[in-house]
Amino acid sequence: MSVSDELEKFVEASKKGNLIPLFRSIFSDHLTPVLAYRCLVKEDDRDAPSFLFESVEPGSNDSNVGRYSVIGAQPSIEIVAKENMVTIMDHREGCRTEEIVEDPMTVPRRIMEGWTPQLLDELPEAFCGCRCTVLTLVLCIGNIGIWSA
Repeated sequence: MSVSDELEKFVEASKKGNLIPLFRSIFSDHLTPVLAYRCLVKEDDRDAPSFLFESVEPGSNDSNVGRYSVIGAQPSIEIVAKENMVTIMDHREGCRTEEIVEDPMTVPRRIMEGWTPQLLDELPEAFCGCRCTVLTLVLCIGNIGIWSA
């Protein structure tokens, strides 16, 4: 697929929603997930919020079949929960807010209410749809980090 085809596909998806996954397929023998992570996250930034997740397709007995690696760094928003205290750091706006909540997962759910994710045929639904678990939220939103202390 050419860059112009990819751009056209992105523009079309952006007309239907405001959350479009960006991805690149790379053969694992050309670039390992750890090397890709190290290319994205400089050594002096390793303490900054970033992640490398790897997954397998459900029902797969072989851990190398259907595997996806998801890398994220430089989040625009961080949500940090420690017991009932939730801190939201919005790096785009340069602000930090704290709130005490009964269920810390209500905060990312509230933030996600305005998002309309677009499913892409090339990716499994977990990467495109917003399920409200911490892992899936991080997987589907590459520029948001959720860290629990």
